[in-house]
Amino acid sequence: MAAGLAALIWSAKPSYTATQVFDTMKNSADDLGAPGPDGDFGFGRINAMKALRLAMTGTTQFAGTNKAVAYPNPFRPKTQRLVTFSVPADILSSGTEVRIYTSEGELVKKLDGLAWDGKNEAGVMVASGVYIFRVKTDKDAAVGKFALIK
Repeated sequence: MAAGLAALIWSAKPSYTATQVFDTMKNSADDLGAPGPDGDFGFGRINAMKALRLAMTGTTQFAGTNKAVAYPNPFRPKTQRLVTFSVPADILSSGTEVRIYTSEGELVKKLDGLAWDGKNEAGVMVASGVYIFRVKTDKDAAVGKFALIK
């Protein structure tokens, strides 16, 4: 299987050297056991999807699958003024927009910043529940979810 993956990487990137193919396989492997290479699992389990994505795009992530975090979670608007959203530093940029949705996918609020007071577009406090949010920047997007408890 490893030889097949190496051939697949080479077919996607014919200019790669043997070292570059090896590094692509090593850097995209699913780490098992203790962090880093070890005697039991070596560099880990090969992951063909991540290896090809790394060779083609320079990252093992799919666009838009970055993890965003809401704090506090759960958010209690009666005792906490705002819920704030954070994204990985490598996608943070000046053009940031946050969209908050109900668990059914209905848009609740569109924000230009990374904090929310729990009110919808009409200025009314939303109901308790699980909310999904998407932070979009000039570089990429990240998604997350949080609970709001009244």
